[in-house]
Amino acid sequence: LSIKHSKNISVKNMQLQYNAITGIPYEGKNQANLLVAKEAKGFVSDKWVTFLQARQLDLKIKKGSHGVGIVKYVPVDNTITKNGKEMVETESALRHYVVFNLDQTEQAEEKSDSLKSYVEYPTL
Repeated sequence: LSIKHSKNISVKNMQLQYNAITGIPYEGKNQANLLVAKEAKGFVSDKWVTFLQARQLDLKIKKGSHGVGIVKYVPVDNTITKNGKEMVETESALRHYVVFNLDQTEQAEEKSDSLKSYVEYPTL
């Protein structure tokens, strides 16, 4: 398996990619995939959102934009019955999400100033 890319990625240019709502950086392979996607598509922003998060922020995904798949382990509570007693067991489940760079979003027409400061929407 070989990956071809047209740009050399410099360690100097590597910034952590993170979720625009939570401010939490992505980890592991997700971080690498988002960094490669950012460099390949020429994005300026290091912030990413899911489609639903974009809607929460009153942002629209630009027509024709393609997101990047990420995976995350999330806790799942299962109620089980042992010897007549109900117990809650927590397991991890792998979930798949698609995220979009903030450069792939548009501000809604009636966006409040408080939202602009919250998202720190990039100016292009």
